[in-house]
Amino acid sequence: MFDLDHSLAQEIVDRAMAILPRNVNVMDSQGLIIGTGEAERLYTRHEGAQLVLANSRAVEIDNAAAGALRGVQEGVNFPLCLDGQVIGVIGVSGAPDEVRTFAEMVRMTAEMLVAQRNDQQHRIWLQKRIEDVLTAILLSGQSAQRAIVEAQRLGLRPDLRRTAVLLEMATPEDLDLAAEWIRHQAADAWCVPLHALGLVWCPPRSAPPDFRERVARAGIPFTRVAIGTPNTETKALHSEVEQLSDLMAYAQAKMPDAQWLDLSAHRIPVAVWRFRSENGFLQLALPYVALQQEDSNGQLRRTLKCWFEHGSDGQACAEALNIHRNSLRYRLERIADISGVDLASPKGTTELYLAMILAAE
Repeated sequence: MFDLDHSLAQEIVDRAMAILPRNVNVMDSQGLIIGTGEAERLYTRHEGAQLVLANSRAVEIDNAAAGALRGVQEGVNFPLCLDGQVIGVIGVSGAPDEVRTFAEMVRMTAEMLVAQRNDQQHRIWLQKRIEDVLTAILLSGQSAQRAIVEAQRLGLRPDLRRTAVLLEMATPEDLDLAAEWIRHQAADAWCVPLHALGLVWCPPRSAPPDFRERVARAGIPFTRVAIGTPNTETKALHSEVEQLSDLMAYAQAKMPDAQWLDLSAHRIPVAVWRFRSENGFLQLALPYVALQQEDSNGQLRRTLKCWFEHGSDGQACAEALNIHRNSLRYRLERIADISGVDLASPKGTTELYLAMILAAE
């Protein structure tokens, strides 16, 4: 049931008394004055209002009747209703014949304000409920099936396959701007805060193909965007968001200049990044750590990274580095000697690639 509070009651009183030369009182469902033009009567009991509440009808009080009731002046008191339910009482002081029409007008205005406030509170409640449900599905992973059922009831279309997108901003103000903009980019999309500087956005099917262009045109100040697998089932979105969070953390450490990230291009780093502090993974990083210690100017590490980026294609790597194939071969031999890894074997290449990912820079 809607609770009529002092703030709304006093707003009703102030609006009415701005145009009426009469005192106006608003009483709650217990007959307590919670809004009035006479400050000394605030939070006192109004017996006339109690009569209105008991009988659900208007009560007119003349001078004689006012003398017999406590906390009452002559006037007209109407039930204040919302959706057919009496939630309080509104009264206008004065001789009933003089204020009856005024009181009716004030009651109509008050009920309109009450309905507006109720609608506003419902919208706020609904938005909070939607955010809670989406948080349960996308972020907590707990009771996800129950949350999916609730999402269906709320009309959130959990039957649609979606693409999870993580967006990070530089400031909380940028986050508010981005959240407002992103909600208009795709119908039936989900959007929920990830943290103080991040959003999770899940449009149906795939992210719009021109999404980057839209961002540029809108001037939205994203610092980093990570895009997940298109058409992911709702029940798998929590895992997808976790992987995108790991991708963001990996990019922050290893690719600080990368603004746009595609999960499909970084599956291996994402799979191991969150375990980098565990003993087994620390051991796996040792060959690259040895290379770091010997490679004071970073030349060998840049060469190794380029070699991996070009799929171990010597010619493409040499061209990218603008060096001769023999120079590349010499550098790779030095890398193998220092790290103790055989780059000619798939096992050695895999281990050194993982070592490069896991080692701290």
